[in-house]
Amino acid sequence: MNNFKSICEQFAIILKGKGKIEQNSCSVSLHRNFKVLVQGRLSASVSQVEVLFESLDQHGNALCLSEIAILEEEIPSFRLLECCVL
Repeated sequence: MNNFKSICEQFAIILKGKGKIEQNSCSVSLHRNFKVLVQGRLSASVSQVEVLFESLDQHGNALCLSEIAILEEEIPSFRLLECCVL
């Protein structure tokens, strides 16, 4: 477990975030600082980015997951998909 803690700390340093170990997973929280309008109103509660890994095996392989708030203009294909679905 001490090695897992060390890996989690290194992971947090690489991502420049804050690491936390919970239920055999290492999550790193990051904060994105940008203004965003939701239905024309300024939102002050954009969710943080969370990156985590879990199920680390003896070979160093892990399941990596991420949850992130993105802006439409950050992903050009999102706009294309949006116009095609409508």
